[in-house]
Amino acid sequence: MADSAAPPKSLMGLLPSLQSPGFRLVDAGELYQFLNSLYGVHDINQPTATASVPLVGGINVVVAAPQGVTLPPPTLPGSIVTVTNPSTTAPVNVAGTGLADSPVAIAATGSAQFLCTAAGTWVLLGMIAEAAAP
Repeated sequence: MADSAAPPKSLMGLLPSLQSPGFRLVDAGELYQFLNSLYGVHDINQPTATASVPLVGGINVVVAAPQGVTLPPPTLPGSIVTVTNPSTTAPVNVAGTGLADSPVAIAATGSAQFLCTAAGTWVLLGMIAEAAAP
C-alpha cells in the first residue's frame, strides 16, 4: 500500500508496486483502492443531514442530501467523481474546494462528472440535465 506520509501525486501513485520495471506481483490492496477510486459506486442517503455530505472518488448516487454534497479534497490529479441525482423532484447542489462555479446544481434525474486537473482544482467535465427515456 502507499505510504500515508507521502500521498500520491496522480492516480498511478495509488499503485506503487507497478512503478518499477520488470516482473512483479501486484499488491491486491493497491489494485482494490485504484479500481474503487475509478469505478466504486457509493449511495448517499442522509435525509436528516444538517450539513453538506462529503463525497468520495468514483460514482456517487445521491438519494437524499438536503444540504447538498461536497467533492473530496482535490489532491489527486486525474481523479474523477461522478454525481448522479435519481430524484424526480429535487436538485442536488455540489460544492467543492477549487470548483470555479461552486455550487453546481444538478437537476432532478440528472448527473454530472468532475475532474481533478491539478492539486487544488476541480473542473466540471459535463452534465446531463435529465435521464434518457426508456
